[in-house]
Amino acid sequence: MASDLSVTCKTCGRRWHLEAHKLITRDTDCISCRCGEALHEWSGGVCYSATQMFDVPAITICPLLSREPITELPTGTELEVLAYSQAVGRGKDMAFCRMVRADGQTYLVLEQDLLTAMGDPR
Repeated sequence: MASDLSVTCKTCGRRWHLEAHKLITRDTDCISCRCGEALHEWSGGVCYSATQMFDVPAITICPLLSREPITELPTGTELEVLAYSQAVGRGKDMAFCRMVRADGQTYLVLEQDLLTAMGDPR
């Protein structure tokens, strides 16, 4: 049975979590980094999906089902940022949240806080 992998791109240094998906048919393919470098190749009854992982400075987060920020992750905590995005608030107070996984828990993080922590000037 195939297992999940953590891979670092040899070209740009981005880190990826590759999740294995078992198939009933053979599949030959590869998965590439955003820079174009091949991360992993396979041939068999498995395929992979990739999620980029970030090593970000401390940001304010709130666990699911909570409306108030209750914790701050220490600098260097590894996060797995999921593709899911959710709008919160209304009108000019609207913001977007992303789901992230850290230390085995899932959190909603304000997207702007996440971008700032990752060094994006937006």
